[in-house]
Amino acid sequence: MQWKKVQLLVSRGFLFYSVHKRRGQSAAYELVEYPKTFVEAEIFVQTYKTYSEFA
Repeated sequence: MQWKKVQLLVSRGFLFYSVHKRRGQSAAYELVEYPKTFVEAEIFVQTYKTYSEFA
């Protein structure tokens, strides 16, 4: 199942670089953890699609 998760992430442009999102309205950023399961990966690619290599 791990390979399916990796395949999903890579096919959606997440090449395992760090993803940082803004913390509210401040100028601060926080590191986003990569998903541990396939289900989390499906949510991750939707939530952070603007951070992908294909955005």
